Amino acid sequence: MERFLLLSMLIIALSSTYSCSNGSKKHTTEFDNYQRNLATPVDTSLLNNITTNVRVYYFYSNRRCATCEAVEQVTRATINENFKGSVIFEAINRDSNNQNPLIEKYKITGQTLLIVNNNNITDMTSSAFLKAKTNPDKFKTELISAINAAKN
Repeated sequence: MERFLLLSMLIIALSSTYSCSNGSKKHTTEFDNYQRNLATPVDTSLLNNITTNVRVYYFYSNRRCATCEAVEQVTRATINENFKGSVIFEAINRDSNNQNPLIEKYKITGQTLLIVNNNNITDMTSSAFLKAKTNPDKFKTELISAINAAKN
């Protein structure tokens, strides 16, 4: 049973990576414009005032499918609504920011969603890609639970 679950998770991760980098043309939508507005510079001096070790990292590539965009949108909204000021969210484009030390540290090779508290890492990638677009409320619940667990 454990092998089956591991194999299933591997297949899901590989298929989501393939579908997201499948060379399809990127369609500009209102969501794209919304995402560009979210990518405004952050005053990092404010980050020093946050007393948390919990960080959520979403690694993505230049070519993004609707599910990739939904993962970031739902994750960002969930953190802003439930953990503002206590959890740091960072979306990292691994194509245009390939020298980011976090990519090597966490051995990132595809779209990935991680919850990190010091050396404890929770990989939410499978859940995110299965549910962020089709069942965002379920994903939000799982994300909140995983972040709360990481905080303890």
